[in-house]
Amino acid sequence: MRSTRAAAMVTLTLLMAAGCSPVPKAPPASQIAPPAPADVVTIKVAVPRSADPVLTEVLIPAFEARHKEYQVEAMRFEEKQQLKDAFRDKQVDVVPTDWLSRAEVPLFTLPLDGYLSKWKLDAAPFGGLLDSLVRDGRTYELPYYTDNVGTFVYNVDMAKAAGVTIPADAWTWDEFRAAVAKLKGIGVWGLETVQHNTLTELWLVGTTGQPVWHADLAALRQAIGLFHTMAFTDKSMPPAPTWNFTETGMQINIYKRELDAVTTGRAAMTFEMQTDIKDLPRELDSLHWDVAPMPSAPGALPIVPVSLRTLGIAYDSRQPDAAWDFIAFAAGPEGAAAVARAGYPPPYRSEETHKAWSENREGYPPGVESIWSATWRVWQTTGYAEPTDYMGNKRLMEFLKAQNWALSGQKSLDEALAWFVAAEGGR
Repeated sequence: MRSTRAAAMVTLTLLMAAGCSPVPKAPPASQIAPPAPADVVTIKVAVPRSADPVLTEVLIPAFEARHKEYQVEAMRFEEKQQLKDAFRDKQVDVVPTDWLSRAEVPLFTLPLDGYLSKWKLDAAPFGGLLDSLVRDGRTYELPYYTDNVGTFVYNVDMAKAAGVTIPADAWTWDEFRAAVAKLKGIGVWGLETVQHNTLTELWLVGTTGQPVWHADLAALRQAIGLFHTMAFTDKSMPPAPTWNFTETGMQINIYKRELDAVTTGRAAMTFEMQTDIKDLPRELDSLHWDVAPMPSAPGALPIVPVSLRTLGIAYDSRQPDAAWDFIAFAAGPEGAAAVARAGYPPPYRSEETHKAWSENREGYPPGVESIWSATWRVWQTTGYAEPTDYMGNKRLMEFLKAQNWALSGQKSLDEALAWFVAAEGGR
């Protein structure tokens, strides 16, 4: 007992001699080992062979900043077979479905319906775009980026010289035709485009509410007839390029970038599927230009054709729940706000994303607003809410052949439609 007390007294004496209390001080913060980090899950996202700055420079950084429990690895593939090999080896979690054909999407991606049923999200800002991605009652992909937008771009000075006032919000197809004919009067094409088939389909959808394969013959005649009159009676736009039709599809013989018609001064207006609305100001900075709204039927909302980039969960993902978290972020309001702040119009269009997009509109002319406010319709093979493949739709292919014959001048309008009626065979 005595020895124990002596040892305690020695220890206390030493501590006091050192100027310390019996309770040790905490070491400096720099000497404290940080807590062991929580497990970070790596999500592997396949990146298209072409650059996708929206995915790699906008959405992935924004997602990682918001979700510290995840890191995203962008995996670039040059060939589709490399991507399929990665599927087989379970090395991919998220895939942009533009890598895949319409038939391949259900084979290489998981249905999202179970996740969607639990996703507490107001789908209204998508404006029906999600419905257009449903196939055979299932959804395999969600949109994260508007890749192409159909627009009419016009030269403001030429319009002024022709005495044409282009409206900022909406106009009818008849008003559009009259304006294009008047623009022709100053010695240029009033409108130049090679997208005649897109315009005829837009007329049908906007006027009848039905796609080509449901429209009756009278509507088809009106649709083709409008642009036939512009090309061959008003002569305010060039005829369509001649297409080659084969057993498996069609081939356009001439590739022309319609925007060049405006930049070179050979046309006052052009229609083109713009790959990047954000870059329009830079491409047309030498011109006084604007975007015209899409024409529509009287009293109807204008319809703007768009192509979408979409994401799906790889069918053999090692962590499908984490993949879903990334897709839901990219397609939902948080990802849409990041996309909008970067200057792109996102598929999820709400007041918040519109505000974010407006903050980055320096250099955009007023008419660009019409792209945001119009009804969007998916204009790509994966977007048709029809149980058949776009190229496999026999009636559509017959219509495309008839309209190209008529609008390229290979046959008269009556001859082309007579062939179409015969090809229908009573269907």
